[in-house]
Amino acid sequence: TDLWARDVFFAAALLYKVIEQHSFSLERLERSVDSLPVFLRISKEMDTKGVSVGHIMKRLEEEKNAQKRLEGIELISEKGGVRVTPDSRNSIKILAEAQSFEAASELCGFAEELIKRISQ
Repeated sequence: TDLWARDVFFAAALLYKVIEQHSFSLERLERSVDSLPVFLRISKEMDTKGVSVGHIMKRLEEEKNAQKRLEGIELISEKGGVRVTPDSRNSIKILAEAQSFEAASELCGFAEELIKRISQ
């Protein structure tokens, strides 16, 4: 996914375009939406404790399951994904997405531990 895939207004415009082009009824659209998988999100902000945010992001980029994005680094696993973005000069934001709360919590914890290890 890219930056625009996460933009609500862009998604609404695309949805409107699909409805217009394919003459979807609201009932059909509702059934389609109901069949989509549910993803749960957990977000957390971490203080980098004086370690350069740029250094942490660069090290995260070197991870084998990391993909560089416009917004930061995404770590992909079988359970879901974790997006790590610089939040300010001294903090990093972690956003974990998975199909269950437990998996999202585990992914968030994994990212936290990885950032702590890099920061030492």
